Amino acid sequence: MSLRRTLWETPPRDIVRKGLRRLLRNTSPDVEGLLRSPHCNSQRFYNFLARYEAILARTNEWSPIRFQDKTVLEVGCGPLLGFGPLAIFRGCRLYMAIEPAFEAELTYHPRLAERYFAGVHRDLTAVYGPGPGLTEFLLMLRERVQIVPLAVAGVTGGVQADIVLSNSALEHFSPLPESIAALTRLATADARVVHLVDFGNHRPTPSPFSGMYSVLPSEYRRLHGEGINLARPPDLLRAFQDAGACVALQPVYAVRESFDEPILSWWRDRYSDDDLFLKVALVFSA
Repeated sequence: MSLRRTLWETPPRDIVRKGLRRLLRNTSPDVEGLLRSPHCNSQRFYNFLARYEAILARTNEWSPIRFQDKTVLEVGCGPLLGFGPLAIFRGCRLYMAIEPAFEAELTYHPRLAERYFAGVHRDLTAVYGPGPGLTEFLLMLRERVQIVPLAVAGVTGGVQADIVLSNSALEHFSPLPESIAALTRLATADARVVHLVDFGNHRPTPSPFSGMYSVLPSEYRRLHGEGINLARPPDLLRAFQDAGACVALQPVYAVRESFDEPILSWWRDRYSDDDLFLKVALVFSA
């Protein structure tokens, strides 16, 4: 995010707070900042899963995931354990997350238990009916959670997951083939899989593909870093196929408007317009 946009969208009190943290070299978890962020919407991950499953049910005869007594693996859970609270409320035996930036001191801070996880518990109780009580639920968030603070490609052995989930993580995998292969090894052969993939540039530009197709991938990475792997839908499916995983890709939406740049032949020779302008898709177990 650009400095201009950061200043425009960040409340003044948060700018002051972040400045003071840097000035004082405060390395303690920024709990208050997280609590004020959109990520602390207690309905967020239920809404994600409900939308994804509704799309797949309409287009692919998808049946709802059942979490009871299952082992769940998520990639990129963030500080709020991603789909973990939902999976645990619905009875999973183990929730494992691969999250290189995990900070236990932040995730298990009492303020997050009070303000976020308690809210998630209330919402899930309203949606699914009575489950574990709040005290038991908070205890389960510790006892049934296993975090691996590594990049996916570095994970070897361990759990065999019945359910594999991620939300805007696969486009950051690098190296892609090795990461997908490692992820596949961590799942059972018949695992239920849902990955939301954002193929855009992850920058505040007029088009979500601005700057991507007018240069070679190596030049794009030189200019903008290696935050995204630039894999297009065929690349992603090929990586899963090479890893022996049976998955399919369901387009969610494409964005062609606002893109008015020349497209380099390197991209034209490899991908169709449908591949180049697909913004969001679901990769799921076929």
